[in-house]
Amino acid sequence: MTDFANLLNKIGASSLPAILEHPMLWQQFLQQHSPLFTNVKQAKANKDPESHLLGVLTKAHVESSSRVNINQESVTAMWQALNTNLGEQHAKRFKYQEHTMLYLITHVWLYLQGYLKMDFSLANEYAQTTANTLSELSSLNIDETRTQFMASFYLGLENTPKTSKTHTVMHWLKRYFK
Repeated sequence: MTDFANLLNKIGASSLPAILEHPMLWQQFLQQHSPLFTNVKQAKANKDPESHLLGVLTKAHVESSSRVNINQESVTAMWQALNTNLGEQHAKRFKYQEHTMLYLITHVWLYLQGYLKMDFSLANEYAQTTANTLSELSSLNIDETRTQFMASFYLGLENTPKTSKTHTVMHWLKRYFK
């Protein structure tokens, strides 16, 4: 197991329901992002490993969100074509993997933000924005999805051993880019 996977296990993120629901996608995510985590960890060895983890997850979230937004029109057109040609019952069998990956990454990213005791309102804003994005390509309810994302944030908050130090995004960014 890689350092990336070990750290995610150590903080309890690998037991999130979204991960348990999509184990193969989770393994793909770990394989894809482990090399970056290793490189960042070596380049900035004096930093806290959770800071590196936050950087990698933030990058993964931004990239996945961007891919979903860029491909939104073509994915919508594809689903409409599948519905028209195959019928709704058969068309539902096709899944847009990047959509599911964004869902998975968001859960882990918000869990980590809770674990690091980062700002609730900012996490809630991220949850709302991602829920809006995901709902445009699926039948997911925006409020239910946002609530599920925030449940991951709260689970991270409950599982943290950190007691007094709170992190804001600006504080983290200043520390990370020094």
